[in-house]
Amino acid sequence: MEELVASWRNLTFFNVACRLILAMLAGGVIGWGRSRRERPAGLRTYMLISIGAAMSVMLSLYQYTALHDLNDGKKEIKTLDKPVII
Repeated sequence: MEELVASWRNLTFFNVACRLILAMLAGGVIGWGRSRRERPAGLRTYMLISIGAAMSVMLSLYQYTALHDLNDGKKEIKTLDKPVII
């Protein structure tokens, strides 16, 4: 189990594609339920929002691993959990 978790921490093309597809599917399920009830934000909106959130989390993860490797794990990284998306 520990090896499986460690393998998903690496941001390879396959892992990124799987994460984005899973985010799109999860957002699609939520959006489909909303569009069935004729709510304003439906399928496409929730799919795009969930893909954007997944990309934001992966960017933060990439920044942490890149800076952690540069600093040899000596310095504490505090500003990575506050992304500003416009």
